[in-house]
Amino acid sequence: ATPSTLARLRVESGRPGVELV
Repeated sequence: ATPSTLARLRVESGRPGVELV
């Protein structure tokens, strides 16, 4: 996954630092 995707998922998950691949 790209950094942008990970950052977006972090925002969507509402949990900073959480990477959903």
